[in-house]
Amino acid sequence: MNKGNLVFGLDPSFSNSGLCIIDIEGRGIYFFSIKPPGKNEDYETSLKRSEYIVKEIVGKFYLLNIEFNICTDDYITVLIYEEPLITSQKASRLGLLSATIYSFFASTLYKELEFIDEAKDFFSEAYIIPPNYVSNLCRPIRKKYSLNKKAASRKVAEDILEYLVTEKSFEVYIHNDKLNKDGLMKKRKLTHDECEAFLMALGYIRDGVDRDFIDKGLLDSLSYKFFDKINIKKVY
Repeated sequence: MNKGNLVFGLDPSFSNSGLCIIDIEGRGIYFFSIKPPGKNEDYETSLKRSEYIVKEIVGKFYLLNIEFNICTDDYITVLIYEEPLITSQKASRLGLLSATIYSFFASTLYKELEFIDEAKDFFSEAYIIPPNYVSNLCRPIRKKYSLNKKAASRKVAEDILEYLVTEKSFEVYIHNDKLNKDGLMKKRKLTHDECEAFLMALGYIRDGVDRDFIDKGLLDSLSYKFFDKINIKKVY
């Protein structure tokens, strides 16, 4: 049996990491917002908050199995996340977060490591995407509608999501830890971090899986031409 493709797009951030999981063959898109408690007061707290984010990502593997009956062992699981901008003021902290994500998931590829329970290969492969990818992708929409960067990435993501739902019969799930009084999950809007994680996942899909995943006519009409100029790098 051929394995399906499960793509994890991640926009790493200490304020609010956005995670988007796309089940290409199962036509499902899952969004999660990960916010570690506390603040980056020093190196130790930054490291602990990085570990928290990694653990939350790991937890989503089991959530997919429990809530959606998706056995990740039956999929080629790919992680794609944003490379930190080295010249920014937050570079040292985001570099720590990025390195924590890489070191944990890369280490799970080695079965002999005794400290890893089940020695599970969470991701088959991992990639980084340039820090200017989302900004360049959304620039035409930002100029056309006079939007700021966050609003532009949200509009681009929502436009493509609408296309995938109406034209390709995808279903969208937005997770929320908060519940209504009846015990049902509260509805919420996507964060811009989740929108950017979605756009990163799309970048990998068009670059490495299916060039026609999104209709080229739609991309051209929205001026999303940067999809054809992605410099995605494989890290393992």
